[in-house]
Amino acid sequence: MRIALNQAKGARMHILGVMEQAIPAPRADISDYAPRIHTMKIDPKKIKDVIGKGGATIRALTEETNTSIDIDDDGTVKIAATDGNAAKAVMARIEEIVAEVK
Repeated sequence: MRIALNQAKGARMHILGVMEQAIPAPRADISDYAPRIHTMKIDPKKIKDVIGKGGATIRALTEETNTSIDIDDDGTVKIAATDGNAAKAVMARIEEIVAEVK
């Protein structure tokens, strides 16, 4: 058993060495084409406002911004987008929808 574990450790170290030669450090920025997932919290009472009648509001948001929006019952909104600006735009739109009128 000990021999097998030592062989596995040697193999892991070899793989990590090859990986370090290819990319010595993590990239500072992710690719513009890499998908991004943003989360935000809204008041659970406002979920119906974001979804809209028959899902019209959330459907329009996803089609206009080419994003995917999931809303949990606790008010957690998950936005998946391949474009960071689209994600920021849909987050701003959701904040406008759920904003309290004063």
